[in-house]
Amino acid sequence: MPACVRLRPLVLLVLISSCAAPEPEATHDDGLSGDSALLSELRAAGLEHGVPPEILAAIAWSTSRGSMRAGEISIEGGVGLMDLREGGTLAEAARRTGLPMDALTRDAAANIAGGAAVLGDLGRRMSADPPSAGSFVDALAAYGGGDAWADAVLDALERGATMVDDDGGTIVIAPRAVWRGSVGVHELDARPDYADAEWVGPACSYTNSSRGAADISGIVIHTCQGGFAGCWGWLAGCHDVSAHYVVRSSDGHVVQVVEGQDVAWHDACNNTHTIGIEHEGFVDDPGRWYTDEMYCGSAELTRWLCDAYDIPCDRAHVKGHGEWDDCSDHTDPGGGWDWDKYMRFVRDGCRCTPVAETCDGQDNDCDGEVDEGVKNRCGGCGPEPAETCNCADDDCDGQIDEDACAGVARPVDHSAPARIGLGDTLQAWVTFANEGTDTWEPGGVILHVEGDRTDLGVPGQWPELDVPARVDEPVAPGQTARLELQLQAPADAALGARSLTLRLAHADGTALRDPCDASGALEIALEVVAAGQGPGFTHSAPAGDPLSTGLGAGCATVPGAGRGWLLAILLMSLVLGRRSR
Repeated sequence: MPACVRLRPLVLLVLISSCAAPEPEATHDDGLSGDSALLSELRAAGLEHGVPPEILAAIAWSTSRGSMRAGEISIEGGVGLMDLREGGTLAEAARRTGLPMDALTRDAAANIAGGAAVLGDLGRRMSADPPSAGSFVDALAAYGGGDAWADAVLDALERGATMVDDDGGTIVIAPRAVWRGSVGVHELDARPDYADAEWVGPACSYTNSSRGAADISGIVIHTCQGGFAGCWGWLAGCHDVSAHYVVRSSDGHVVQVVEGQDVAWHDACNNTHTIGIEHEGFVDDPGRWYTDEMYCGSAELTRWLCDAYDIPCDRAHVKGHGEWDDCSDHTDPGGGWDWDKYMRFVRDGCRCTPVAETCDGQDNDCDGEVDEGVKNRCGGCGPEPAETCNCADDDCDGQIDEDACAGVARPVDHSAPARIGLGDTLQAWVTFANEGTDTWEPGGVILHVEGDRTDLGVPGQWPELDVPARVDEPVAPGQTARLELQLQAPADAALGARSLTLRLAHADGTALRDPCDASGALEIALEVVAAGQGPGFTHSAPAGDPLSTGLGAGCATVPGAGRGWLLAILLMSLVLGRRSR
């Protein structure tokens, strides 16, 4: 065997690079994983100061969610990942590490090293056990200022947690069993008002009172600026501040610190008539702290408070600390608080058992969306509405009135005299497009004159008094029909303007209306003048209308069927020109 493998293990660690085989990647039994650069800092600090690195990671999660918070100070005066406190653990960390205060409060590696140095010393002085999570129970309580703070750290170890550092790296704490001793056990001096809350009071700073529903008219939403245990521990202590309830970020758990009948010191000018709810977290870091679980737990509490004290559950009575006129400059819970979600949870509830989504206006599958994937094309429940003949896209397929209109006629073109002399009989024609679904049968569709202007009719030439022409050939959907009619001005007709409103109709008089055109009719305007002073012609083909060109020469024609109409108009013009001379 090569000589190097017979050396003592310590020497092997130093000389291993001289052996042929490379060093395998280091493995750890601390339950930590992820891609954050802070993992190496946690392990290095733990090794140097005799603290399990998973405890340091759990402190970082429970107090900061992995963020240095840019030097922002918590409600307890703590800074950074390790919650080093001014005048306490921060000063001790500086003394034990020799690191400057600025580094301890702003640099993550220094903050971790400082916290490990202080906790390691407490662990050695308070326990004879070798370093493990269980042996640091009492040291955690001393480090954080009480059992509740230690309890939150041990919760992170037992449940497991994931956090994201300020550079976007992840740290994952695998769940593990932890011996707690007496940590996390609280003596109940009173039952909580809210059945789902844990009683951790009474607070030190509050006003004993006997308020009832008539005395309480509002609910104030706060943000603690700190972790859960440190928050309620501070509010319960003698710090001239308190609140009735505190809500945990990770699961929405609620603790009660002051009884509802008593006045908590949370909102200055509004204390006497409000209930205060604090929430774990920091105003400037809502993404890490304002979880759906927190919104849900808090919303259920607020709903209960509204019912218990007869408070209207609306935004006029449920407001953030920064929204009340409270003689202070507080802004919590800040712009990151989702009021729409919160009040929806208050109003509609937030506990959900997933079932298949159905179209009922509810979030059946508990994914935060309502009726997704089950609505019809029009956004409603059930099948798409049937298409009707109303110039609207009833079935939401991007088309209007398709296959829904049996009889629809759209005026396309006409040619008629602009003037007609007394005693003259002149020719005119009109064209309508069949835009329905039924074929117009010969004799089944007529040209109908609306109104009472029949003094231009031609007795003996019109089929009826108000019917100047009929369709005399089949006109299929998509085709056009041109109908010719004669106009006559009797010798004794009154001079002046006239108009004829023409519309196609079924033989029984039912109009073939265009649902997209309120009138669906064609208006012919002409003037009755003295004998010998007419005629002149008008033409009304809409510009660019494909049905206004290529009209055939019969009474019913297919678009593009022929160009005989050009010759007809030319001949009519020549004849009428001779008569006018």
